[in-house]
Amino acid sequence: MIWAKRRFQLDDYGPYQDRLADLQMENPDKAEQFVMTLRRVDASEPGWRNCYIGVPDDVSLEGFDGFQRIDEAAVPTDMETLLLAGGGWVWKRFKLTEP
Repeated sequence: MIWAKRRFQLDDYGPYQDRLADLQMENPDKAEQFVMTLRRVDASEPGWRNCYIGVPDDVSLEGFDGFQRIDEAAVPTDMETLLLAGGGWVWKRFKLTEP
C-alpha cells in the first residue's frame, strides 16, 4: 500500500475525495486499499488539516497533485475523521480523536 500526504484548508480536499471514491468504485478488487483521513494541525489560521491517503499502487496515486509520498510509519494513528475507509482494518488502524 502507498501512503501520501497533503495539507488543505477547510474542505479544499473535496475533489481528491471524489477522485479516490471513483478509483475505489473502478477497482472493486482493491476497494479495501483506498483510504482518506484528516488530522487537524496547529496553524495561524483555523481550518488547516493534514490529509492522508492510502492507495494500492503508483498508478492510483497519479492525479493527486501536491500529495507527497510518505512511509506508512509516518502516518499517525490518531485522526480527526475518516473520509473514506475501504475495509474494517481501517477502523482498527486509526483512532478518532475528539474535536
